Amino acid sequence: MAINVTNAPVSLDELGVLLVLKACSATKARSATAFFTRTLNKLINSGLVSSQEGRMVLTEQAQPIIDTVNEGEKPVDLTALASQMRELFPTGEQPGTGYLWRCSVPTAVDRLNTLIKDTGETLTTDEVLEATRRYVANYEQNSKKVRTMRYFIYKNIIEGGKQKLQSDLLDWVYRVRDGEPAQERITTDISNFY
Repeated sequence: MAINVTNAPVSLDELGVLLVLKACSATKARSATAFFTRTLNKLINSGLVSSQEGRMVLTEQAQPIIDTVNEGEKPVDLTALASQMRELFPTGEQPGTGYLWRCSVPTAVDRLNTLIKDTGETLTTDEVLEATRRYVANYEQNSKKVRTMRYFIYKNIIEGGKQKLQSDLLDWVYRVRDGEPAQERITTDISNFY
């Protein structure tokens, strides 16, 4: 498990409190204080935490657990990722729309942050770049079907009277994760059939 605090608008201490509150709500605990006390007692009973001079401290048994958390994947640098994604999209304007294929790096970072926050997905740089490459290559012959970069990351849609995110990026990340061959999907323009 990796804890990514890069680009996070909170300190590590504040993140710890947020994680405790998230765990508290996930267990439907009535009180965060009671939840914290109960969890702390479990850690004391398991020998991972001890009380020394009125202070709670980690025991030697806890260190290997902490080390496994710290050994997780390096946090994704969203600014570098957005810049690399940007280079994979065509340059200039999308024909007939006036929209640029590429959005700015700050816009892409903002949209990636929103996507990650709203979906809870953990994305790696490699899978995002591979998904982006495959997406753009899939539509090489018919670039009219390619969404602009900002809408590839996500687009707000209304479904059932509620706003939700639709993300081609996530769809293609899932394809990468599922091990689909890069050129498996063929897109056909069916507009001429109607």
